[in-house]
Amino acid sequence: TTLDDMSLGEHARRHLIKNLLPEELCQELLLIHRSCAVPGYRPGCTSTTLLANPVWALPALVRARDLVRDAVEEHFDAFGEVWPETTVTVAWLPSASLPVHTDDCQEHLCHRHISAVVWLSTHGQDFTGGEFFFD
Repeated sequence: TTLDDMSLGEHARRHLIKNLLPEELCQELLLIHRSCAVPGYRPGCTSTTLLANPVWALPALVRARDLVRDAVEEHFDAFGEVWPETTVTVAWLPSASLPVHTDDCQEHLCHRHISAVVWLSTHGQDFTGGEFFFD
């Protein structure tokens, strides 16, 4: 999980927490994505959102979202102040790409201050080719 903070002064802009989600929960999330994802919001990806999933998928998605939110609140000493806007799983397919951007890059997103990303795969182990990076 990487937390990218753009405005909270003393805290690092990026904070990495390894193994935040239990392996069993990661496997549940992968199953949910494989079962429920549809062609994504960009070419070359599949995605699913919290509210687009069947009821049976909600406990795992909400549990993951809560663990990530709690880690963000702890890191930024902001208990009760972080409200997740969206929860999405995305799988990037071969030859897919995403241009460099910030998660507040459009007017209707300007209220975003913190982004959290959870990787459910490991480069070189689960896939080869391109890598996700922060510029």
